[in-house]
Amino acid sequence: GFRQAALVYLGIGQCYEKLGNKDKALHAYLTVIALYPEKACVDDALFGAGRMCVALGRLDKADALFAELVNDHPASEFARDAIKEQSLIRQKKAEAGAAAKKTAGQ
Repeated sequence: GFRQAALVYLGIGQCYEKLGNKDKALHAYLTVIALYPEKACVDDALFGAGRMCVALGRLDKADALFAELVNDHPASEFARDAIKEQSLIRQKKAEAGAAAKKTAGQ
């Protein structure tokens, strides 16, 4: 049923991630989130999608996915790592902002 379909898409995402195809991995993870939001594996998909967004430089989207994971699935095994990822994203954004100000000031 639906649980198996969600797990299949999750597995597809994990395979693409291992192959280094971040765009296809992200698409598979987002499919789980969009089509099966109530399934037990959605926290795994949120974390995977967030990681792929970070790798692709989509920091705002990554931050939103990690926030959704932490807010909607606080007991998830991925929640603590999602909070760490959010902290790293804020650090990257701050560094990018500082670099932009430095460049603009020259």
